[in-house]
Amino acid sequence: MNTFVLPLKWQFLSPFRELSPYCKHLVSTSRMIVSRAALQKVKHINVMLRARSNTIDFAMNRSDWTGSEFDHVFPAGRLDMAHERAIEWGCGDRNALSMAVSSHENLQSVDFDVTNDYCPLGCCRELSLYFDLAMQCVEKVRFFDLRNDEEKGTILKTCMQDMYLTPEKLCERFHIEFEADSS
Repeated sequence: MNTFVLPLKWQFLSPFRELSPYCKHLVSTSRMIVSRAALQKVKHINVMLRARSNTIDFAMNRSDWTGSEFDHVFPAGRLDMAHERAIEWGCGDRNALSMAVSSHENLQSVDFDVTNDYCPLGCCRELSLYFDLAMQCVEKVRFFDLRNDEEKGTILKTCMQDMYLTPEKLCERFHIEFEADSS
């Protein structure tokens, strides 16, 4: 079996970069990390979800804290705003990742490793992706390192909203498996 080990931020490199409207503006000096012919041969992919693989800098600048929006907010409220803004900034990156996964025409299965899938501030689990894009062509989906049933429910709810399927139909259609954190 051929195994492709893709580098960090692979969804922003050629040939995947050209597939996403969120990435087309990026100037790439790198060569293609896989050929288009190889891309058609991939049958299984393992995707690690983590905020740190994003392309954007989650640091807030001084200009983010000055101005009418933050003038009358207490520090705890500012932290909440920074948290929401950081998650919002990551949505484009999550979309690019979803499109990159869906670009594999002969993909049969996909594994999502959520071990390090925390928000950019590290205070809560992210557990989000555009699953309708990422899962549209596959037969089997596995989620690794979920900590509890609540996280399983969060992922199922997101999938159901994206694909308009009941939990039973969703699990039947994609042969979804959930594997708990082994630690």
